[in-house]
Amino acid sequence: MSLIIILIVLITLIFLIYKYPDFYFWFFLMLFFDSGGFFEGYFLNKSIGCLNFSDLFFGVMLISIISIKNQSVLNNDEDFNKIFYYLLFFQIYYILTYGFLVPYINERLDFFHFIQKNRMYFMSLPIMYGVYVFSKRSLNIFFNLIVYFSFIILIVYFVTIIFKVPIVPILEMERYYGSGVQRIAMLSYGFIVFIFPLGIIILLLKNILSFRISNERIIYCSAILILFAELLTLTRRQYLSIIISILLIILIFSYVFQVSKIRLTKKIIFPASFLILLIGFVFPKQLENFELILLDSISTILTGKDIQGNIEYRVTGTGDLLYVKQFISENIFWGIGYIPYTWADIVYLKKYQDPLALSLDASAEVPIYGAFMRLGILGVIIASGVYLLLLMNLFYFLKSIKKYSKSLNRENIIDIIFTLLCIYYVISHFTIKFYALFGVFYMPHELPMFCALIGLFYSLRKKWFKSYYGH
Repeated sequence: MSLIIILIVLITLIFLIYKYPDFYFWFFLMLFFDSGGFFEGYFLNKSIGCLNFSDLFFGVMLISIISIKNQSVLNNDEDFNKIFYYLLFFQIYYILTYGFLVPYINERLDFFHFIQKNRMYFMSLPIMYGVYVFSKRSLNIFFNLIVYFSFIILIVYFVTIIFKVPIVPILEMERYYGSGVQRIAMLSYGFIVFIFPLGIIILLLKNILSFRISNERIIYCSAILILFAELLTLTRRQYLSIIISILLIILIFSYVFQVSKIRLTKKIIFPASFLILLIGFVFPKQLENFELILLDSISTILTGKDIQGNIEYRVTGTGDLLYVKQFISENIFWGIGYIPYTWADIVYLKKYQDPLALSLDASAEVPIYGAFMRLGILGVIIASGVYLLLLMNLFYFLKSIKKYSKSLNRENIIDIIFTLLCIYYVISHFTIKFYALFGVFYMPHELPMFCALIGLFYSLRKKWFKSYYGH
């Protein structure tokens, strides 16, 4: 009886997916990245047997992609083809080198375990393809899902924090040993992290183009809430990212629309000042913590030490990063490859000062070190080809947008907003997130998000060139 019910549910779901492929693709893409961390926090991402929820969500997205007809993406977009096939080449290299060759050399060969633990890594290209295809068809659905997911999850998140109601899983830890100051974070943010740059982009864009957009107040409210959520993490890196991301968006707008940076900055100053006053009035203690972390960040950048005089090994390259450097020098060509350690394994082995465990933990904090340690020089050089293609296409795209910025079609305002978001994301990868450069190429959970945003970037780029150049 239970088997019959399961079959009926599956057949009904497949029927609905074939009837409404766009909605189901975008909806399950949001679930795949687990905004709010519900699946990781409450279900430990487990589902049926060796499958987890992300596998099931990926399956639904795959059916959605298969269900649409007249797909000729890999034939009519040369630039997308190049980066898609280059990523495919890198994945084949990754499987052969780090799933077989390096483990065989190091006598740790377990190919089946490697494939099982890295399966999210191999979902990235179908996701990239799917985002590319559906971005041409139904980007409004994706936009609205980001807006509603962000607003609902962030409201519930703050209800969880303020009223101590266990709804959204949260991570709490002491910021400084013995200080009593707690840092609070979500287990996973997914796509809702982009609601802040979206809010800034819409705020500035409305002062350049005249347009109306649905749920504008919800977007601004969500942007403020995610800002508060990021501030509560009391993370130096996050604080600097917030400031630099605003400056980066201002620079992008100034270049593309040829508008004064001072004029754009003025549009940010008033709402920013209001937010600071609001935080000071509602959360006076938190404002003190924010000031402390900001001063700590400045001190760390300028001196390599925090305000308590502790050396920041991630800036100076000392501490456990010395073990990382040692592993890099000893495995300079191939790297150490994939290591089948869980986080629990690393924590346990660190108690015994195990060099490999200390290296894995330290390199996770500075992924660019981790890339050289895991992938080696050869792997990093091959991965660089992806960035080279991306940057070449970005620069040409930026010049084109600047050229036609005075004649933008306001009817495609969602496309324009997402285009600016993608440009911001790509540039931030080489600026704000420079410390994490190449990290996506050895972290299975990071590559799908990177590929999703790259798929969106190339889809919008193709739309743009078709509209303004006819190809």
